[in-house]
Amino acid sequence: MTPEGREHPKQLCVHLSESVAELKKIVNVIHAEKRLACLHLNHAGAAANPMVTGTAPKAPSAVTCPTSEKTSQPLTGEEIDTIITGYTSAARKAKEAGFDLLEIQAGHGYLVSQFLNRKINNRSDRFGEDRLAFAEEVFAAVKEGASDIPLIVRVSGSEMSPEFGIDREDLLPFIQMAEKMRYCCHPRGNGKLLFQSTLVFSPLQSAGKTQMDALAWIRKQTNHPVIAAGRMGRINRVETILQENLADLVALGRPLITDPDLIEKWQNRQYDEVNYCGYCLQGCLRGLKNGEPLGCNLKPGDRKARPGTDAKSSRILVARRRSGRHERGDLPHSTRSSGNRCVKGTPPRRTICTRLAGARQNGNIGKGCMRRIIAPSRRRIGHHRT
Repeated sequence: MTPEGREHPKQLCVHLSESVAELKKIVNVIHAEKRLACLHLNHAGAAANPMVTGTAPKAPSAVTCPTSEKTSQPLTGEEIDTIITGYTSAARKAKEAGFDLLEIQAGHGYLVSQFLNRKINNRSDRFGEDRLAFAEEVFAAVKEGASDIPLIVRVSGSEMSPEFGIDREDLLPFIQMAEKMRYCCHPRGNGKLLFQSTLVFSPLQSAGKTQMDALAWIRKQTNHPVIAAGRMGRINRVETILQENLADLVALGRPLITDPDLIEKWQNRQYDEVNYCGYCLQGCLRGLKNGEPLGCNLKPGDRKARPGTDAKSSRILVARRRSGRHERGDLPHSTRSSGNRCVKGTPPRRTICTRLAGARQNGNIGKGCMRRIIAPSRRRIGHHRT
């Protein structure tokens, strides 16, 4: 949206003079496959990366981001106006580039969510007295820039942070406002990137009953179409959500990185041929935060060994349930290692492998982080060397 709102070194931007021409290249590729293109609009707020922006993070109020350990500076009224204008400009450029839809990020603890959240927004001006004010102006700004493009708003069904996560009493008025302004709702499962590090914001915690309950709650709050996202890379899960009328559509992201042919394989019932995402977030999200190309740890060719690490010796974190039925689409236990050989020989239980190659040497993980992963999940943890 604006330069100080970036989170990743290689994050796509829409505020540059060349943005339209560059984004149009992406749109043309998507349209060539007879698909629709949607542009995701976001400002990270307190979660912005100072190493990328070169400035201190900005947020509704001062708050410390555990990932960067930086304390944000409260936005001035003038800075807020600049960001809102940035949304209008972004919408216009998106339309010019040929996008078919626009999605506003209002979840994951990013800027819009920060303004909605009474635990973070302690302002004394109108944006604090009425916590919907910023979101309302953002919505209006996007409509001004692209009035004839369908609009989607993304929210977190549960931010899984009792101390900082947004409550339903703050989220409900926002959903109602979005419906009045004719935005479709896109619940993104669970999690809050601002107050959980990449390793802690893990699918070990984010799926299951919590997500289903959140979908059911949001479904009751709006008559507009609902799109479910977050760990939708298992056909059983998709079928359940659609059959129980918890959503009208499902969205896939990371599973398509692991297997770009996933949907076609589902259509042809080739379930055993699918390369399933392990939901580790290490090959995709953590790499992006470090400025690496998008990749997947289950596709060995996507990621080269980092300098100073031994490509033949990697620490693997294995987390598995003590009990549970092997589900269609879980990682197989016998032959499909996909670069993580710890999968081979494990029992037919849900298994998630997270590659920690050289992470300890690079300072990306320590014993404290390991405990933070283990404690919430209450699952057995084992280390294997490959």
